[in-house]
Amino acid sequence: MQLQRAEDEAETKKDFAALERLLDDNYIFTAANGAIYTKKQLLDEVKANAGVVSTESLTYEEIKTFDFGKTALVNYLLIVKDKDKDGKDTMSRFRMSALWIKRKGGWRIAAVQATRVRT
Repeated sequence: MQLQRAEDEAETKKDFAALERLLDDNYIFTAANGAIYTKKQLLDEVKANAGVVSTESLTYEEIKTFDFGKTALVNYLLIVKDKDKDGKDTMSRFRMSALWIKRKGGWRIAAVQATRVRT
């Protein structure tokens, strides 16, 4: 979960060096809207959204981790509080599943699935 928090923080802070290090080259992200992003597409999307949305906080609940040796699955509820381009406060909740793999040089995230939780 520590690595997952580091990846989420790197994405929020637009820390591309950390994202390059944490995302596997074969990374695939299935967004809550059904869109699929490769590593390059996700990095391009993060760059394109710089300054559009300002993330105020990330909160993690219902964390479950499963260690399978050279792979690990992290499932959690992510609560994102941010401000839109007009400065309006927003909050979104997502059920997240992230697959991590152990490679030479450490753990890398291989896949993420996000599902929006409506309240």
